[in-house]
Amino acid sequence: MDEHGDYTIALSIAQAVEADAALIAALIREDEQARRDFEFARQLEDDSDAMPETDDDVDQVGLDDETYHTLHAFNVAAQPTENTEVEMELSDEDETECGSNPDEDFDNQSDCTASPEDVSYMDEDETQANDIQIDGTQTEDAEKIKEERDADEHPGTADQFPKDEVYEAPCSHGMCQPCLVRSIQTAMKDESLFPPKCCGQAIPMNATNTFITEKLLAEYEDKREEFATKKRTYCSDRACSAFIPTWLIEDGIAQCTRCEKKTCLNCLSEAHEGTCTDDAELQRVFHLAEEKGWRRCEQCKNMVELDHGCFHISTNSAIAAASSGRPVTALSGTRNNSWREQQQMPLHQRRQQHDASTIHAATKATFVLTASTVKDNQAVLSPNDGSAQIEPKTSVGKKNIVFILTDDQDAALDSVSYMPKLKKHIIDKGTSFVNHFTTTAICCPSRVALWTDADREGGFPKFVSQGLNENYLPIWLKEAGYNTYYTGKLFNAHTIKNYNSPYPAGWTGTNFLLDPGTYDYLNPIYQHNQEPPVQHKGVHTSDLISKYAHELLKEAIDSENPFFVAIAPVAPHSNVNLRRQPGKPSAPLMTIPIPLERHTHLFEGVKVPRTENFNPDTASGVSWIHKLARLNDSSVSYLDDFYRARLQALQGVDEIVEQVTKQLEEAGILDETYIIYSSDNGYHLGQHRLPPGKECGFDEDIRVPLFIRGPGVSSGSVENAVTTHIDLAPTILRLAGADLRSDFDGTPIPVLPSQENKRHEHVAVEYWGGAIAEGAIGGFGQIFAQNNTYKGVRIVHEDYNLYYSTWCNNEHELYDLKTDPGQLNNLFPHDDAKASAALLGTTTGQVLNRLDALMLVLKSCKGNTCIEPWKILHPEGGVTSLKDALQSKFNAFYKEQVKVRFDRCEYGYLIDAEGPQVGYEYHGLNAGRTDVASGRPAEEHLSSNENIQRPDHFDESEILVVVPRELCQRAN
Repeated sequence: MDEHGDYTIALSIAQAVEADAALIAALIREDEQARRDFEFARQLEDDSDAMPETDDDVDQVGLDDETYHTLHAFNVAAQPTENTEVEMELSDEDETECGSNPDEDFDNQSDCTASPEDVSYMDEDETQANDIQIDGTQTEDAEKIKEERDADEHPGTADQFPKDEVYEAPCSHGMCQPCLVRSIQTAMKDESLFPPKCCGQAIPMNATNTFITEKLLAEYEDKREEFATKKRTYCSDRACSAFIPTWLIEDGIAQCTRCEKKTCLNCLSEAHEGTCTDDAELQRVFHLAEEKGWRRCEQCKNMVELDHGCFHISTNSAIAAASSGRPVTALSGTRNNSWREQQQMPLHQRRQQHDASTIHAATKATFVLTASTVKDNQAVLSPNDGSAQIEPKTSVGKKNIVFILTDDQDAALDSVSYMPKLKKHIIDKGTSFVNHFTTTAICCPSRVALWTDADREGGFPKFVSQGLNENYLPIWLKEAGYNTYYTGKLFNAHTIKNYNSPYPAGWTGTNFLLDPGTYDYLNPIYQHNQEPPVQHKGVHTSDLISKYAHELLKEAIDSENPFFVAIAPVAPHSNVNLRRQPGKPSAPLMTIPIPLERHTHLFEGVKVPRTENFNPDTASGVSWIHKLARLNDSSVSYLDDFYRARLQALQGVDEIVEQVTKQLEEAGILDETYIIYSSDNGYHLGQHRLPPGKECGFDEDIRVPLFIRGPGVSSGSVENAVTTHIDLAPTILRLAGADLRSDFDGTPIPVLPSQENKRHEHVAVEYWGGAIAEGAIGGFGQIFAQNNTYKGVRIVHEDYNLYYSTWCNNEHELYDLKTDPGQLNNLFPHDDAKASAALLGTTTGQVLNRLDALMLVLKSCKGNTCIEPWKILHPEGGVTSLKDALQSKFNAFYKEQVKVRFDRCEYGYLIDAEGPQVGYEYHGLNAGRTDVASGRPAEEHLSSNENIQRPDHFDESEILVVVPRELCQRAN
């Protein structure tokens, strides 16, 4: 080759080298730019304000707004489409491998088996394979990298891993734990990717419990609620900016649970007093009102205009029940005779003489309601200027019912006085039943009796085994056309293992608290409908039940049917420490209740009421109670702390009361809804020297609050008649317009003044098994005391007020609460002198004879016998009360009656341990006596237990007391 040829070849090589160098430089710049784009996209996803680090040696490319939004849409908001695989770039921090806790760093392992079809992972090799292109054609190296990358993709099967370590998506693809977690976390960051999917099918979160933590699941549920809210509100504090759900918004103010600050919904700044000046629409209404001479009702906030008539007006109580075009009249408010004169004044003078006084309860105006304005049960009230306001729909016919049931709330220790919202919305607007009793002072039997209208024992397993799951209040209400809802605690022993075997029947919608998280204030376990249970770590149970109550009530209101909604918070029950180490007194099973943080400062210095029976100088009661030592100063101080914590815990319930009332009011159905408020049982704190607890027969434990408001109920009234929990089911059914059952042990409470008020004066009281002390003090620690089994009867009449009981060791108590309200002086006679002491116009012995006979009937009664026990003793009539039975002509009959006694003490309800079950009937002075059960002459009465059905065996699992299983041993 000649010189010229050599030169030509050399020049060509040089040009090729120069071109290759330029190409390599361009590739390096492109690669660096791709890396920077990747970093910036990740920062966009994390909402970071920091720009990515740059290399000064590499040419910088400007990023305008259009490019920014393009990158944001591509890298952050990529939306999966049908048959299209979504590529999701992951940061180094996020790129973890299988095999560790999803909340911690994962151990580095070689591969990961999951292969969700909607996610593929773009690694460094993939970036190279996509970037190394010349003139649109990939090099052989790029092809090789691409093939290797494809070979390393998730294989789409879970063969390499144990089956229980791989989540199977609805499309049958497997996902390992970190992949599933990343998919969920990514979807939570970007609403366009929510909910997480595989092959376009949403991943059901209730099937992922074993693969993700409770914390992540709780965060997901919060995010789901946020994304489901169309008009969202966020905390005005920029350091917080937390989403505020709608159930925490009242009257235009949003309450942040993270930082406790409030936000105004109109101006979105920190909440302020008065009308928000930034609400332009409202300001325009005010301006129009000034021009038209309208006034604003201070209660319902509606604008009203006087058309004609006298000056008595209200808008909120107008009932548009007709569609004939007749005027609709609204009543209530404060008299203001200057209205018409002010209307006739010029606008500027009206402004000068504006009277800001309330007109809510005084005046009467006429609005025209035409047939064309009635739609979907909403009445449009039309003043004569052509404007209109919508009156919310009201239920027609059957009334709605809301039942709020607290846990362990006392009536005797004045806890209700510390609940101002309860007083405002229910007590002052309804009737207080001051002699309302539970028949058993512990939650399970009390609640079962409440929902079934019969004295029962046992928790959820016993409830199911007795067939009651197919025969109790919600089922009866459904048969009457009601939708039924429940949130909170149903029974003890309703657990994460048995909640669905079977599921509690009869409910339209539920959100149950489940053991072992029922009483854990900060780690409750809730279970929605028939979905798997969820533990909410670090979330207060009162805030959760407030949320669930709001949601269920909204669902009920939106339905077409009348509804029954039960809301059962655990406050003020003791907190149950599930992390307790048995045998360590420093870690008791049950501790002081935990209030919401926002209430912990309340009631400083408040103490347990120092009643005469609080830590008395002289021992009182019988059995183990009589043996209790007097409490020392540190124990008394502890009881005061316990009392304050109970009051603070009840503030969460007080908020629920107001929330429910306002929700019903905003829906326009408050006046068509009965609201019932009560507790399962009472509580004692230092009375009779007792440590915190219940289970006793004293009034502190058995007398509980009962308040009812609703249509036709007298406002602010007090009812002294005796009522019990077994009366509530028939009461609710009568309010619902449903038929009553013939086998009810209770009778409807006269809620309305027009209802017949033939009430009984008695309450059958009983308890089986051991009592436990709650909290850190107590003479017998955190295990069973000596047996606490007893039978009792409580009698309340305008002329007398008695409590009589017989314990399983056959000790007795008799208290006259008219002269001894603290139940300190036991009148039961142990000698003839005491038996002859005067009581109720006769002797103590004669009174006891009647009480024994009455208790004998009540201890095994069923149906109407429980309501009219004297009729069993006196079938010929004439005796309906203790007062009637105290006639001297019956002295001989009652003296010979069978006395209540026990054959032995047991830690459960065993009929053959409970002594006589029946007594004798009275058939006149000379007609002799017959056995109540058999009808035979008394002389043939051999055994009062004859023909009584006995259990085949004793099942300790039916003793439902909140103590560790290993402590549930029968006493010797």
